[in-house]
Amino acid sequence: MLAGINEIKKILSAYAVAHPEETINDIENFVSGCVDDKHLYDRKNFKGHITTSALVINRDDRMLFVIHAVFNKLLPPGGHVEHGDNSLKEASMRETEEETGVPPGDLEYIPADAKFPELPFDINSHPIPEHPKKKEPPHTHHDLRYVFRYTGNGKIIPDKEETKGAKWLGIHELENVSDISSVIVKLKQILNEKT
Repeated sequence: MLAGINEIKKILSAYAVAHPEETINDIENFVSGCVDDKHLYDRKNFKGHITTSALVINRDDRMLFVIHAVFNKLLPPGGHVEHGDNSLKEASMRETEEETGVPPGDLEYIPADAKFPELPFDINSHPIPEHPKKKEPPHTHHDLRYVFRYTGNGKIIPDKEETKGAKWLGIHELENVSDISSVIVKLKQILNEKT
């Protein structure tokens, strides 16, 4: 079952303990202001909403990115949580398949905390600019990011409606990717632990 307000508060509390050096006030304030569970994920809630992303690492320690069709920037696969998603981790896997063709069976989850599998590897609140075509004003995405090891055969089939392509980038190349540069140190650490 998808996490509700109380479950998200537990996730945020555990994340704050695990990462005291990070500030997650934006998402904490957002969750506190939600009147019911639906508001957490409602893409028409322009105060913001929770999204998920998958940080997919292949055998060569390269990370999968899509080139976003609207914003024309490199991003990890991810997006909005949908009604049928059973968990935030599952939502990130679904989005990965939709955007890159990588099926969930080719993703091995690397939990940030084995005792608390819903704890994301990273939390990032970032502004989304106005989208006139969709009649969406500027708002905030509160992105919960999960790490996966890619175990597939290397075949990536980018969705041509949502992306302008996909590519693998080495960890050393990530410093130039603004939306992911904050997690480079954490990624290097987890890759060293899991190899």
